[in-house]
Amino acid sequence: MSAFKHPFVLLLATAVIAGVTLAGCSSSSDKKKTDSAPAQQTIPPYGPTVSMSFPDSLTGGQVTTAGAGLVKPLFGPHPMAGGGPSCAFQGHGSGDPFQNGFKMTRFMVGMVASWQCIADSLMEMVSTAVFQGFVPTNGTIVNIADSSDPSGPTGIAVLADASGQKTVKLYFKGSTTSPALYLSWKVAPASTEGRLVLNITQMMGDPASDMSVDREGPTHMRMDFDQTGAAKSAQMYIAFDPYNDFPDPSSWNNPWATGFRVNASKALSDNTIQVHGIMGMQRQFDTAYGVAYPFDVPSLKMFAVALGSGSGAAHAVMADIGLSFNIGGGESLGDFLFSKDDTYYFTATGLAEYINKSIASPATYKGGQLIVSNSTPPDTAAQVDLFLSTGTSYQNCIAVAPTTSADCATFLSALFNAGGGWGFEVNSGTEPSDARSAALPGTMLTQVYPDGALDWTGVFDMTFAPTN
Repeated sequence: MSAFKHPFVLLLATAVIAGVTLAGCSSSSDKKKTDSAPAQQTIPPYGPTVSMSFPDSLTGGQVTTAGAGLVKPLFGPHPMAGGGPSCAFQGHGSGDPFQNGFKMTRFMVGMVASWQCIADSLMEMVSTAVFQGFVPTNGTIVNIADSSDPSGPTGIAVLADASGQKTVKLYFKGSTTSPALYLSWKVAPASTEGRLVLNITQMMGDPASDMSVDREGPTHMRMDFDQTGAAKSAQMYIAFDPYNDFPDPSSWNNPWATGFRVNASKALSDNTIQVHGIMGMQRQFDTAYGVAYPFDVPSLKMFAVALGSGSGAAHAVMADIGLSFNIGGGESLGDFLFSKDDTYYFTATGLAEYINKSIASPATYKGGQLIVSNSTPPDTAAQVDLFLSTGTSYQNCIAVAPTTSADCATFLSALFNAGGGWGFEVNSGTEPSDARSAALPGTMLTQVYPDGALDWTGVFDMTFAPTN
């Protein structure tokens, strides 16, 4: 049995694919200008290195594709022309990204790592373009359209102002007024600050008018980054179209989420990393439960720490989760609303050291229980209790509906720790007594929007005013 079903997480890959698209074409007209240019030169960096060099334990590791990278040059031959780096990471891997705090961490950090890689690759390409004189630094839009790649960028502009702030804008679909990608930064003695913003709808198309565009995909992305001599940090925001025609979920552009936010920081003294994440939810992942109980909206938050060695720990709080525990053959243990606390310690290679998940008391039985006597065991509520060694907790929990009680929490805790055919991880290991234990449980983010914002209004404006 799968604990959660949420296909929208697969669609988050659209953001990474969009990043590949924006940097994935080279202009045939510009190639003619570079025939005599040296293929290898010492090109001075035009911007900072955004990447935080997350350990593989947090990202799942970088995806390598033989023969080609995922980010290719915009401007003819230069050191990246051989294919460049891959900006894709394994993330949570296969299965449910919210199975535990560890997978949730990898899912979110993998996205941050991808966009940091793309920002670094774009800066490298701009360094080449500016150094070789392809693009001026006065903000003039240069045509880079390639007729063989209609989905690629059509224009680029680079501006270096008197204060030292540098800005790159990429235009799509022939636009010369509204860039779909904006990258701006300023390097100062005390700190480096920057921002990357994408209008993914403008880049990929509007699902309202283009049926080929997946309406459940993200619409905007923003990543702020800051660097000092002591630390690096990044804050990433991804938004989905909030439109919905309640209460019919089939009309919602994204029926599960409004967006998510990840804050990551790295101490340069010992390479310790801390990550905070939150999902902005508007409906349960379990479709059957969400249709039956549309007003039960979940909350997903996580905190993770990784030591310089790569070992780490993740703590997730999944509140007001609704699940229908179907056991096949039209039978069900019932519909439940509960909150799950999940702690997961892992090694530098991503192996579990200590797993401890628990269901907060009380939990709620909403109804829907159906067990047919003499069917495949367990075929009665009493046998469920016997199988899970929960005394009479399940029987007490489902005696009436709705029921909010400690009995329901006892039953669900046992169910989640049963393993085997129930499909859940079993608590295991011993909590290590090291710096990870001192860092947990960690503080949680309180909202998906930037601090001080009430919604997404203005969050993805393509402007940046550094404070350094």
